[in-house]
Amino acid sequence: MLRALAVSTKRRMSQSLKLLVILNCIATFARDAGAQEAIDRVAVQHRLYSLTGRNELGVSVGSGLLSQLTYHWNFNLVFNHHFSETWGVEVRAGYAVSGHTGLAQRASAALFSSGATGPGQRVDDFANLWEMKANGIVGAYWSPLYGKVSIFDRVPIHFQTYLTVGGGLAQLQRQSV
Repeated sequence: MLRALAVSTKRRMSQSLKLLVILNCIATFARDAGAQEAIDRVAVQHRLYSLTGRNELGVSVGSGLLSQLTYHWNFNLVFNHHFSETWGVEVRAGYAVSGHTGLAQRASAALFSSGATGPGQRVDDFANLWEMKANGIVGAYWSPLYGKVSIFDRVPIHFQTYLTVGGGLAQLQRQSV
């Protein structure tokens, strides 16, 4: 009898625990649904934080898409200062790892193996073999549009448009084939 009472008590505790877990889940989902409804009622959401007067420091890596005779991998340190929510300045300083592509190397090998080069002979060189080494850019930007698109229910994608004006300097080196 005592054993049956213990099993009965265990079942009741187990059922009570299940009931508490189910009630907790219902309360959590109800709270989240209420919060989501409050967010969904807003057609346009503003930024979660203000950019005015803030500075940003970052890094960027870039490469050319159409590398014909030279390739470049550009590594930059980027500093932004936001005057307002939409206006700011940007300073970039970087270094590029560059070199000749396989096409330029094959053309050079073919030129030298054909015997067209020798002492005192003049050979036409290829154009556009400039390789970038160091670079710096300063510019102002205007970012009038900030938005968010939700492709899936829980995956928001934030975007921002920019219009920039600026200029820069680069250290270039011409390497002949």
